[in-house]
Amino acid sequence: MATREDLENFAIQNGFYLHPDRDIDNFVEMLNSNGGKCPCDDYRICPCTQAPGEAQRAIQEDRHKEACCPCHFFITPEYMVAWKLRIDTPPTNIEITQEKQPWEIKTPMLIELMETFTKAEKLMEKGKIDEAAETLTTRANESECGMCQNLLATERLRMDYLSALCELDTDECELAKMEAKKRTSRIKTFLQQVDEYAETGQIDGKDINEEENKSPQTIPRKLSSEYHSCLKTMYSNIPDTGALPEKERKVKFAMASKMCAAGTRGEETTVEYELAKYRKEHPELFERQE
Repeated sequence: MATREDLENFAIQNGFYLHPDRDIDNFVEMLNSNGGKCPCDDYRICPCTQAPGEAQRAIQEDRHKEACCPCHFFITPEYMVAWKLRIDTPPTNIEITQEKQPWEIKTPMLIELMETFTKAEKLMEKGKIDEAAETLTTRANESECGMCQNLLATERLRMDYLSALCELDTDECELAKMEAKKRTSRIKTFLQQVDEYAETGQIDGKDINEEENKSPQTIPRKLSSEYHSCLKTMYSNIPDTGALPEKERKVKFAMASKMCAAGTRGEETTVEYELAKYRKEHPELFERQE
């Protein structure tokens, strides 16, 4: 489900403003009631990754009144000038973002790790999810850093799950890709904080001890939930499912996901029960269709 903060962060990251005549909370409600799809283009999940590029093309082609997203919700400064709009007080977090430069990682090992996550994210966006997974696995096998291996292995499992999900459900696939992008952004922030702390003993210019009583979101101490921790071991414990050979890996990940989700909800279930139900719902994964 999209939140006001999600939309504001997307605007900040892509140089957009939010249209001053739009009710943000009402837009969020309308967006979520539509399953996360853009109210103006059902083929997009909002916020859509196409909007920044399309807005820039409109500027380059001197179509400043079109330099925005399809709903004219995310708008550019050029759009504002063309339509004679005015935002008296830009959001505070935009001002902070413009003034404060992100920490530049100096540790070679962390630079390589950052590059790996960036490469995997770009492959995922292009639909090359299996290649993204292999990129993460290769780096994990080459790394001698325990923390790095853990981050990479966890993301590899998530990519395998995403690959299985995208084969079964297009809409859920797009939503999961959005979440994956947000997660990659959090990981990059975490790596910047690790490097800054190693270099200066501070995070965001503040002594870490001063942050102890603040929200856990201030410093991302735990990047994987109980559910994703479960996925690390559950997959290897799932027996052969009897699926078609080319579908076996994906079905096993689906089973692992269902078992871990049930566990985090405190529900009792078995692999046999979940597999029987899944087989009934997706017979095409177990028997070749004529």
